Amino acid sequence: MGYPGAYFEGRVYFIPGARGKFKSKALKRGASLDNNTLVLIGPASNGFDCNDSTLDYENRVMEFTSFAEAKEILGSGDLLDAIKGAFSPSKDQRFSAGPQLVKALNISPNVRASITLDGHTVKALVPGPNGNKLRILVESSDKIIVSDGVEKISQDGLLQPDISISYTGDGTAADLTFDGNTLAVTVTGSTDGSASFSLSISEYPTLADLYDKINSLTGFTAGVESKPDFLSKNLDVVASTTVIGGLSLYGTFYRQKTFLENTGAFEVVSSSNTPFSVTASYQYLSGGSTGVWANQDYLDAIEFSKEVSGLYRNVCTDTFSIASYLSEIVNWMNSPDGSRETFGGAGADTSSLSVQDRIDQAKAINNEFMVYGVSPVKNYESDGLTEKTFTGWYISVLHNAAKAATNPRESLTHKDLNIISCPELLSDNDKRKIIQAGGLYVDRKPNKGAWKIGFALTTYQKSDTILTQASKVCTALAMSKDLRESLEESFLAEIVDDNDIRLFVDNKLDEYENLYGYLSKNIYTGEPAYDPNYTIERDGDKVYFVFPDAKLVSPINFFFHLFNLSEVKGSSTGGN
Repeated sequence: MGYPGAYFEGRVYFIPGARGKFKSKALKRGASLDNNTLVLIGPASNGFDCNDSTLDYENRVMEFTSFAEAKEILGSGDLLDAIKGAFSPSKDQRFSAGPQLVKALNISPNVRASITLDGHTVKALVPGPNGNKLRILVESSDKIIVSDGVEKISQDGLLQPDISISYTGDGTAADLTFDGNTLAVTVTGSTDGSASFSLSISEYPTLADLYDKINSLTGFTAGVESKPDFLSKNLDVVASTTVIGGLSLYGTFYRQKTFLENTGAFEVVSSSNTPFSVTASYQYLSGGSTGVWANQDYLDAIEFSKEVSGLYRNVCTDTFSIASYLSEIVNWMNSPDGSRETFGGAGADTSSLSVQDRIDQAKAINNEFMVYGVSPVKNYESDGLTEKTFTGWYISVLHNAAKAATNPRESLTHKDLNIISCPELLSDNDKRKIIQAGGLYVDRKPNKGAWKIGFALTTYQKSDTILTQASKVCTALAMSKDLRESLEESFLAEIVDDNDIRLFVDNKLDEYENLYGYLSKNIYTGEPAYDPNYTIERDGDKVYFVFPDAKLVSPINFFFHLFNLSEVKGSSTGGN
């Protein structure tokens, strides 16, 4: 038998020689923006309807990095009030900036303003009554001015010739028509071989193509007057017009439409490229209105939100059935089936329910992945001037917004809130009951100090120092999310063995301890940050972790085990 060959990097080589292959070392994954993202669900007077399945995802899920951005689009409403509070939830500098990104799901089926001009429908891009402020002035074929009552934008240079066509034959007539699809010239009385023609624009998509074709015809010349790659379909329609002596074709309507849509305020729906006629005055859009929403719109939005990533999410309502449904969806998202880790928030109707009724609702939620506000909060509405007393949902928004501002292991317990006041003073007995029920309440620091969150607890009802602490649960969710995504990124569709996964997970745990600070050792006893005595079990493409007590857990529960499910105990003399 001859030389059997040598195996290197998945290939067998038979010819002797030295071979090498460059391989770069994989870098650490960057931090996930989802950890600093808050998803808010509620109504707004303006904005796209998240439940409108005909819209693109980018419109159904409106993303904002500042309150100013949101105000420009949403106008007013609970959703915008929540966003205003979210971007400045606390006076503590660690939390004061709020989330890096807010994903807003508007449940109001708002109606777009519109106007019909010369057979074209011009619509406000964003639905709602703000569209009624938009106006258009066609000063000439060459210039259009638009305004929203605050800012004015104009564009001239819209009337430009794009291609010229001339008949040079001996015919008595040569009339051109263009309907947007077919460019045709009808020649009569010719004796020199020049003849009528009809060109389909689909076969000659650019002016350069038309130029070449027309110049190849007997008795015709053409010249490109703008850009050779200008699309032929963007030329204005032309009724029967002679080309004896030459005729220029324009793309005026295309430029008018492009200008209007590039302002970011309009959408133009047209059936033909007929330029806008000159208007004597501004033409206002009308018909824009705020849609009437129902509780079902909230439920549909919560269902849709399963597809929207973000470590934190809240509803802007105190309806208990909606809070309960959010709790169900949050549970599903954190399950192996959902695999989209998130932490929810809602609140009680503090305007009509007694403290005890609110406590009972918090107990009924009973979810380690949810906070539930039971205190009213007075703060400014989105206009920055009007004071409003918000019900329990608002304090949970502030809690999750502050969590989204920084490391998830930071607790909001006793942290300052950026609010006007809390109009309800709770007795010590009420506070104890609320803490036992896992509710979020507002208290005040001594000597009329800052308003604060009393205790940042989840609504989990069992005695568990891990699952009742919002900071610990959020930290576990962040680690679970990162581990799951890292495993998928590194090993999905790859051939790996358990040692590869074990080494990878150990490195991730070290990263969580030393880079992110998610895990830390017991400073009193010196116990390590996590229990290394685990093994990995795979079932197809699923990965589970097995602990010495024989418990088989999914990634999220794995991190709860790593937290060491007992209270921190021990003593220290101050050394390491």
